[in-house]
Amino acid sequence: YAYSRRVLSTVGAEYNTTDCEDTESGSDCAITCSSGYWGDATAFTCPSENIDETTQPTGDWPSCQALVGCAALPDMGPKYDESDCESVASGARCTVTCSEGFTSGGVYDEYACPAGTTDDTTQLVQASSNGATCLPIVPCAALSDLGASMDISACAAGLAPRTSCAVQCA
Repeated sequence: YAYSRRVLSTVGAEYNTTDCEDTESGSDCAITCSSGYWGDATAFTCPSENIDETTQPTGDWPSCQALVGCAALPDMGPKYDESDCESVASGARCTVTCSEGFTSGGVYDEYACPAGTTDDTTQLVQASSNGATCLPIVPCAALSDLGASMDISACAAGLAPRTSCAVQCA
């Protein structure tokens, strides 16, 4: 009579042993790395014609390394806001936008931390380049003379971004 193996003994958090629960004698099961770890799965085997229900599958444990985030992007200058790219997890993406007072017209560049990153000095890679150029937001020019019938004095000095002025009849 052949028994199946029920549960592996307590192992480290880096290992996922779910596939090896209830392994039939003579069968293989896979030990994988748990979420947050990276490595190749390995096969464990329950002995054929096993008669001891406490016998556990045997095999070589995978080499599971903890996943880490990538290094932050270097400072790109005052026009760019790279704060979204300061702490990027393995396999995740981030976006570089324009700093306040600058605009790219809604076009931004995206960076990615490669999946499986186990070295925190790994650099982010540019995932998409939309040619984002952050340009300063500048005031509008003063209104030019609209004729004697219009009072443009409130708009004579020009306008700061995101502000308005009123033109009235003279």
